[in-house]
Order: sequence, then C-alpha cells, then structure tokens
Amino acid sequence: MEKILRGGRGALFYRKEKRLGAAAYKTKTAKRKGIRVHLIFRLTVLWILLASAAYAQTESGGVTIASRPSGCTVHILGDIELVTTTPATITEQLRGTYLVSATRPGYETWTQQVVFSPGSLQKLTIELSPRTRAKAALRSLVIPGWGQYYAGEKSRSALWGVALATSGIVAGVYEVRYRDRKGDWEDGLERFDRAETVTEKELLQDEVYELQDRAYEAESDRRLTWGIVAGVWAINVLDALIFFPEEKKLTGVPLTIQPSRDGTGSRATFTFTF
Repeated sequence: MEKILRGGRGALFYRKEKRLGAAAYKTKTAKRKGIRVHLIFRLTVLWILLASAAYAQTESGGVTIASRPSGCTVHILGDIELVTTTPATITEQLRGTYLVSATRPGYETWTQQVVFSPGSLQKLTIELSPRTRAKAALRSLVIPGWGQYYAGEKSRSALWGVALATSGIVAGVYEVRYRDRKGDWEDGLERFDRAETVTEKELLQDEVYELQDRAYEAESDRRLTWGIVAGVWAINVLDALIFFPEEKKLTGVPLTIQPSRDGTGSRATFTFTF
C-alpha cells in the first residue's frame, strides 16, 4: 500500500511532466512546420514572379545588334523609329518589317530590310565595307566632285563642282562664238562663189580672208576652253585618288616603366602607334 502511494505520487508527477513535454514538443513541431510552409510559400511566390518576368521578356523579345567594325550609328525605321550605336541591345518589342541602315565615317552605308518576330531574341550582325580611293576616283571620273563627296570632303566636292560648271559655261560661250564665226565665214565663201565678175570677187576676197581669220581665232579659243574643261575633269580624278582621306587607327598603347637615372624613382613611357 505504501509502495503504491509512493509510486502513485511519483507516477502522477511523471505523467504530468510527460504531458507538458509532449505539449512543448508539439508546439515546437508546429512552429517548424509553419516556418517550412511559410518558406515554401515565399519561394513559390518568388519563382512565380521570376517566371513571369522571364516570360514577359521572352514574349516581348529583343534584338542584339553587332557590327564589324563597332561604333556604327544604326537607324531603325518602321512602326518604331530607333537610333542606336553598336554594340547595342534593343528591348523594345519589334514586329514586322523594318528598314535598318548603318553608317560610319570611312565606310559604305549599309541598308537592308529586316523582319523582326516578337517572342524571340534575335541577333543582327552588320558588316561594313570600307570606302576606297579607287571607288572615289571612279565616281569623280563620272561626275567631278562626286568622289570627294563620297570620301566625306564636301567642301572640296563643292569646289570641283563650281570649277567644272564655270569652265563648262566659258567653253559653251566660246563654242557658240566659234559656230557663229564659222557660219559667217561659210556665208562669205558662198557670196564669193556666187560673184560673177572679177571686181566683185576682189572686193569679197579680203572680207572672206578676214572672216576666215576670225573663225580660226574662235576655233583656237574653243579648243583652249574645252581643254581647260578636260583638265579640270582629270585633275579632279587625281585629287580624289591621291588625296583620299585615310582613317587613322590607334594600333597600340604600350607602357614601359624604367628606373630613373639617379635611382630615386621610375619613369613611365607611353608609345602611340598610328
């Protein structure tokens, strides 16, 4: 009976402590489950947001533009008008056909129609051909000043255009004068041939000689002015060929560090190669 009582009191205390420990364990377990659920919820929301952003970016698409050489100015004309410099990435939504042109000093203008599709990342690579002195000379051979304009020398192009126009106008004036004097000479010859008497022929002979000299003089002036036009044309071609501007390129900037002669420091030397 005493054992039961002692055992009973200890058993009651043990059962009570055991029940309290089980409750604390359940509380801790519930808190852990709540933290896990909350963490899973946050990760799910974060994943949904990232997936939505990625889907939206994929849906809108994008264009990556590169060029050889880089530094080109690119114009995109269509539903949206954009101007950028390569290398560039365009995030705007482009749909349909656009006219794309690229320019850079010293290079040919690149123009092409490009079809953009939304929902995909596209890459556009532009290759520009350098302008050459041979192309400039051929253009000046066709039209004086065109080769200089092609090379970007607009002032020289205008100068050669004015020179050709002026020499051409002068040559045209002397051409008209030559034709008039030649016509007068031919009329004098015709009157000389129609003369019936020796007296009439003697009177017309001096006039015909004078008209002939005037016609020869006009012909000499005509040849000289047209020679000037041909000279302007030829020199213009040589100017486009010889004085074609070359793009200066910085090929290297090596740095050399050497100790000073007095031993108190060092000296840095930059070498630029053009």
